[in-house]
Amino acid sequence: MEIILAQRDEMNELAELSDLCYISYEREQGISIYKKGNSKKIIRTAFRLMDLHEGWVFKIMYRSKLVGGMVLSKEHRDSIAIRSLFIHPDHQNRGFGTRALRFLERKFPGMVWVLQTPVWAERNIKFYLKNGYQITGKIKPDSMELLTFEKNCTE
Repeated sequence: MEIILAQRDEMNELAELSDLCYISYEREQGISIYKKGNSKKIIRTAFRLMDLHEGWVFKIMYRSKLVGGMVLSKEHRDSIAIRSLFIHPDHQNRGFGTRALRFLERKFPGMVWVLQTPVWAERNIKFYLKNGYQITGKIKPDSMELLTFEKNCTE
């Protein structure tokens, strides 16, 4: 597995993969909330933040094939938000997500990591708890209730 900073010309491919991952997961759960195309907005915003040195988009490669991605934004001087972490459904449960989180912790040492995930996303919740994240609260910014997570790597 290789994790590489993505380039602008890879935005559409990353957005399509992200959409596929979110929609596939919702189908498993028997719900339909996610709107196709949302990923492109998130990734486009992250590329704008990259220009300001306030965000990052990484692609996750396996055997020269795109299998996932991560979208990050700087929150404060010592914290980074994981806006999106997605792995192709055919490559899930094979350690790619865990290795991606470890990569981030090594690349950006001494950070507090924050993220949000829907309350219904049990697999995501278990994944983040298993990787040392703590639930810090619950919010409802729009129509979807989200759990907030944090992992303090400053110690």
